[in-house]
Amino acid sequence: MGIFFNQDNLILSLPLLSVCAIYAFFKYVPLQYGVPAVIGVGIVFQLRAKVLARRAEKAQNEIDESLVKDLTADEDRAKARAEAKATKKQLKLQESVRQRLAAEKKSGGANASEDVDEAE
Repeated sequence: MGIFFNQDNLILSLPLLSVCAIYAFFKYVPLQYGVPAVIGVGIVFQLRAKVLARRAEKAQNEIDESLVKDLTADEDRAKARAEAKATKKQLKLQESVRQRLAAEKKSGGANASEDVDEAE
């Protein structure tokens, strides 16, 4: 390992090392065992890459969602307040209409019976 004193030498020697490793693999490992082993290792690497990509994407989505919630928190509070005010105003209007109808019914009920008597 004395030749790999720095990273530059290692990088430059990787093609030669890979050629030697591939030659030794196919020379000493029978094809009936070597090919399925290579395919299995390739599948494992692909599955690992997919899992890591999915995990990174999920983490990014979670970060995006939390960031969006943080950034829109003030707007959401303002919308909730406005909605609460509108609901309260609507309830107040309905209550006033209900009271007015009750008052008209009360006073109108006596007037309606008088109107009926006058009509006869």
